[in-house]
Amino acid sequence: MNTRPPAVAGRFYSHSAQYLKSQMDEWLKPTQHHTPIRALIVPHAGYVFSGSVAADAYRYLLPEADRIRRVILI
Repeated sequence: MNTRPPAVAGRFYSHSAQYLKSQMDEWLKPTQHHTPIRALIVPHAGYVFSGSVAADAYRYLLPEADRIRRVILI
């Protein structure tokens, strides 16, 4: 199996796989929310620019993940 080396590691996300994993784990820690989610608008840029904001949005989906039936990505 060929694996392409990361092209922008260290620029848009950490070059360290271990650090990147710990960063994602921290950003995606479960949280409690009580308002039903109908839609999310999530930024997309390098992790260093919007990773924590995107993770906050996706973290709210974790408790609902098994009930999500439709995703519309624009």
